[in-house]
Amino acid sequence: MNNILHSLSHLSGQPALVCYLCCLCISGFSQVPVAHELNVEQFWRGYFGARRGARSEYSGSYINDEQQSMATKEAAKRVKHLVREPLGVSYDISFFGGRIIKHTPNLKFDVPPISGGVELALRWQKYGKKEWQERQGYPTSGIALSYFDFGDGEKLGRAYSASVMLELYFLRRTTWDIYFQPAVGVGFLDRSYDINTNPEGNAVGSLINSAVSFRFGAHFDLSKAFRMHAGATFSHWSNGGSALPNFGINLPALQVGLEYTPARVLLQDFLHFDLNRKPLHRWGMNAWAGFTKKEMLVPDGPSFPLYMTSVAVTYELSNANTLSAGTEYELDMSIYRFGQHIYLYETGKAAWLGASRFMIFLGDEFHFGHSSILVQAGTYLGDDAFLVPWKYYTKLAYRYYFKEKGQPGVRPYIGIYMKSHRITAEYFALGGGVSMR
Repeated sequence: MNNILHSLSHLSGQPALVCYLCCLCISGFSQVPVAHELNVEQFWRGYFGARRGARSEYSGSYINDEQQSMATKEAAKRVKHLVREPLGVSYDISFFGGRIIKHTPNLKFDVPPISGGVELALRWQKYGKKEWQERQGYPTSGIALSYFDFGDGEKLGRAYSASVMLELYFLRRTTWDIYFQPAVGVGFLDRSYDINTNPEGNAVGSLINSAVSFRFGAHFDLSKAFRMHAGATFSHWSNGGSALPNFGINLPALQVGLEYTPARVLLQDFLHFDLNRKPLHRWGMNAWAGFTKKEMLVPDGPSFPLYMTSVAVTYELSNANTLSAGTEYELDMSIYRFGQHIYLYETGKAAWLGASRFMIFLGDEFHFGHSSILVQAGTYLGDDAFLVPWKYYTKLAYRYYFKEKGQPGVRPYIGIYMKSHRITAEYFALGGGVSMR
C-alpha cells in the first residue's frame, strides 16, 4: 500500500490513472508495484488495457501478460481486466528487381536481362513477452507468400514460394532502423530440367524446391501507421541434391516496399526483465546425427542415403549466443556404390574410405527461446574423399530444443540442415541431437 500511495503522490494531474490505481487498491492489489517507466502516453496507448476497442475477459495468469516486467509475478486469479488489441502486427508488400547470377559454366541457359517479383507478408513485432525477445533485441517474425518471374518463361519459368522469416536489428532509432532478415521456405517452380522438353533449363531438376533468402535493409517512418523499407536481397532456389541437376537459381535483387501497422510498438513499449546476461554454464558439448538421400551424377537416377554425425565443444558467449568447434563425419553411399561400380576401389575398406568425409568446423548458434539458428563453416581433412566439390563448406541449420530431460543441462533437439559449397547446396538433411552443459 505504501508503494501505491507514494506513486499516487506524483500523479495529481492524471485523474484517470489515479482512479485506476485506486481501484487496484480496493480490489486487493496493494502489493503490486507501479512500473517506474509508466507515463500518460503509455497509459493511453494500451498499458493496463486502456486502449480504444479493448474488450473484457477473465484471466488465469497475471493482471496482463504484457505486465510481467511491470509487476511482480504473483498470480492474479479470476481478475477481470481489459485486453488491448494486438500490437505490432503489420501487413507488408515488397517489390524486387534483379538479375540471375550464372555461378557455374555448367548452366546452359542465357541469363535474362531482368528478373522481378512481389511478396506479401504478415509480421509480428516482439516486444518482451518472453525473456529471449529482449536478449535478441526484440526481433520481428513473419510469414510471406512470394511470386518471382525469372524473365525466361520457357527455360526458367516462375517461382511461387511460402516462407517464414525473422528480422534482426543492427540499429534502431525512433523513426528508422537497419535490419538483417533471413528467410526459409518451400518454392514451387513451374519449369524444371527435362532432357526432352527443357534440356537447357538445367538449374534445378525438380518442381518442388527449397527457397532461402537473405535481406539487408532499412525501415523509414512515413506516418504513425505506414513505413517504407528498402534494401538488397539474395534469393536461392534448389532441391539440395535430391534430384539432379541441382545447380540452383541465385538471384540478387534490390527491394522496396510499404508496411502498414495499425497499432505500432514504439521503443518505449518494450518490456524489460531483470536479465542475468552471463550464462550459468560457459562450457558444454553438443552431439547430433542426421540422414538424407541424394542422386549421383545422372539426372533421374537412383537415390542413395548419406549419413552424418558431429561432436562439438561449445562455449556460451551469452544466454542467446553459443560458439562451437568440433568435427563431423559423413558417409556418402552414392560414392561408395559408384566407386565400386567403376572398379575404382579394390576392397570394401578402400571404398568406405573414398565415401567418407572427415571435417572440422567452427559454428555460431543464435537462440530464440526453444528455437535456434546455426551458422557453420568448415574444411575437409585429408585427400582420400572422392568427388569433394570444394575444400571448404558452409552449413545453415534450424534447431528446435525440447525441455531438459533428466539431468539438468541436457536438452534434446531436432533440426533441419542445409550444406553448401560456395553458393550451391549439396543437401538438405534431417537430424537430432543433444546439448549438454
